[in-house]
Amino acid sequence: MAEEERPPSPPPLLAYTVSQQQAGKGKGKTVKKTKSGKHVPPPNRRKRATEPVLFDEDARREFLTGFRKRKQARIETSKKKALEREKEERRQSRAEARKARQEQAAENVRMEKIAYGNDEDEDDEEGEEIEEEEQKEQSPSAYETEEHHTTVTVQEWNPEDEDDGEKLAKEKAMARMRKLQDSLPPSSRRAAKKLKNASNQPLSKSVKNLADARKISKLLDAEETIDVPEYVDYNASADKESKEEDESKGKKKKTGKFYYESKLERAKAKAKIKEKKMKWAERRKEERLEANKHDRNRMRKGSKSKKK
Repeated sequence: MAEEERPPSPPPLLAYTVSQQQAGKGKGKTVKKTKSGKHVPPPNRRKRATEPVLFDEDARREFLTGFRKRKQARIETSKKKALEREKEERRQSRAEARKARQEQAAENVRMEKIAYGNDEDEDDEEGEEIEEEEQKEQSPSAYETEEHHTTVTVQEWNPEDEDDGEKLAKEKAMARMRKLQDSLPPSSRRAAKKLKNASNQPLSKSVKNLADARKISKLLDAEETIDVPEYVDYNASADKESKEEDESKGKKKKTGKFYYESKLERAKAKAKIKEKKMKWAERRKEERLEANKHDRNRMRKGSKSKKK
């Protein structure tokens, strides 16, 4: 009889327990075989297809020749960031200035109320309700751009309140003018006083005080400026008569600088001067030619006399 086939004995390096052998967990490495009995290497030793390394000439050329280009790009981005930062700073400064103006306006209103007295404080409670209603009726809308901030307020117009508004505006202008005059230094205050007196009195012979007063009037607003009358030279006729007398006596009086009234007169005067210069040049040329001709004739006569 043929010998019975015995089961293969377990390898000596595997675990001793049957459960670990069935689970395939042992201290030794398991060797896998295919159906044909060939040895299969573990996964970490299998050959994997390596990606080929390609050399890109265009990328290399762009990298080596693009240092300046990349630097310029960095500079442009930094400039853009700086511009954006400046715009943001300007926007913040405008917002702060707007807030400061609002606070200053509220402070001015409070000071005016204190200056006019406490009589208005009693009417404040009644006026606040009216103001709240008016504010509800008004519809302010703000438009803000990168450089400007515009606020538009739409409200009703009542023609009956126009006269009262004009009176209030005049009173406020006068109060503001007095306040400005008080804040001016003593010399400027005296000049403003002279300006006021000059506007009420007839014109004087000297215009120096009026010129100084005009400089002070530029400090005031357009609504508060005092109309300064134009200077009329009433002494022009007297100066003309004195000039004629001096000319008759033979005295020459020094005159000031002459100014043309228009560009056309200046051009005409320049053309006349040019024409005179051309005539003088032609005359001098003729005189030189005559002198040369006379010299040549004299030299000829002298040579003839020597020959004789």
